[in-house]
Amino acid sequence: MKLLIDIGNSRIKCGISRKRGEVEQIYVFESIEELNTKLIYFDKPALIYLVDVSSSNLKDILREYFIKKRWGKFKELSIADNRRINVCYEKKSEVGMDRVLIMISALAQLNRSAIVVSAGTATTVDAVISDGTHLGGIILPGFNLIKRTLLKALPKFNQIDMSLNDKEKIFNCSTQSCLTSGLIYSWAKSVDAVILEMKNKLAEMGEDAIVMITGGDGILLMRYLTVDAAYDEAMVLKGMTYIEE
Repeated sequence: MKLLIDIGNSRIKCGISRKRGEVEQIYVFESIEELNTKLIYFDKPALIYLVDVSSSNLKDILREYFIKKRWGKFKELSIADNRRINVCYEKKSEVGMDRVLIMISALAQLNRSAIVVSAGTATTVDAVISDGTHLGGIILPGFNLIKRTLLKALPKFNQIDMSLNDKEKIFNCSTQSCLTSGLIYSWAKSVDAVILEMKNKLAEMGEDAIVMITGGDGILLMRYLTVDAAYDEAMVLKGMTYIEE
């Protein structure tokens, strides 16, 4: 049994895997304290894989926790563990391991070219063809990052309720709805345009790419895409299951 942990900039996700491509008991936590309260109920894993794209010290806290518990081998995954994706970056270490794991997961599930989108603090869009060649990608600001930036720049709007609902539309009749819809459309339509251009470029190469979405804002993004796409919340974790021990 493997314990898989994905530390992002705003959330921690973990799950259990007993075979390649499968993740069970997926949990999402907002803090290390929440994670610790759940770990005590986990069976002892034979192996612990962790990927960390944050700038926090959470991985060090977890490493000490697992040493004290005398749990299985602990390994923080890095680009050096990648054997499946031919990353296009000249400096391979610059690409986030979470992006690589998402591409690994997509190719393993689809066995064909894919455009993979991770909608989190940042929104990453990457194209990978069926032989594992990473053509490249784009990083855009995430929805909540755009929202925080706008509210910081326009303090008088800080008291406006920007919570999301099902009423976002193009014709709005209040400042609140204008801002909410404007934020969503400026983000989602930008991502949609990138996906469409990538699909067209891939089509010129003879590649019919499937679009896969993951990340905390992935469901929201799906509502505004004009292309067919599938959502999988566990793509990073599933990608870990294909890493050799």
